[in-house]
Amino acid sequence: MKTEPRKSAADREVDLEISFEHFHGLMQLPRIVQIGETIYPVDAHLETIVTGWCAVFVGYSAGLMGYADFKLPAQWSVQRQVAGPAQLRDARDRVRAWIVERGYRTEPKLVLLPRIYLTLEADDEDGIRVAIVDRASGNRMRVSPWLASDDIRSIDRYRAEQAAWLSEIRPRAADPFAYW
Repeated sequence: MKTEPRKSAADREVDLEISFEHFHGLMQLPRIVQIGETIYPVDAHLETIVTGWCAVFVGYSAGLMGYADFKLPAQWSVQRQVAGPAQLRDARDRVRAWIVERGYRTEPKLVLLPRIYLTLEADDEDGIRVAIVDRASGNRMRVSPWLASDDIRSIDRYRAEQAAWLSEIRPRAADPFAYW
C-alpha cells in the first residue's frame, strides 16, 4: 500500500490559496429566470447568462435546491435587503437582477432587469406621470407631463407613446443584456 508523501505547510498553504481562488466569487443564482412578465423553464437561460455577463457556469448547487453556481465577474455582488428581493449588482454597483427567494409553493427565480424601462411615477398630490428611466445612470430619458391619477385614458395614451418612442430608439430595450 502506497501512501502519499506528507505535504509541507507551505504546500498546504498554496493548495488553500488555489482552492480559494477557484471558489472565490462563486454565487448561487436561481435556475428559473423571469424577463418582463415571462417566466422561462429551468435552465433555459444558463448559456445566455454565461455569454451576457461573462460568467462561468460551475454546476448545480448541492446545498440549495433550484440554484446553480456561477463565477461572476470581479466586483459583482448580491446585496440582501431588509424588505424586498436581494439585488444582484455589477462592478459599477448597478442593479442587474433581483433574486426572488423560494416562498410558499413558489420556486426561487432570477428576475433579469433591462437597462432602460418604462415606469409610472407618483407625486404627493395624486398626480402620475409616465417616465422612461435609464437604470444605469438613474436619469429619466423622457417624461410625460403630470396627469391626474384618475385620468386613465391619458395615462394609457402617454404610456403607449413612450413605449413606441422607446422601441424606436432602443429596439432591444426589453433585452436585459442589451445596452449595458
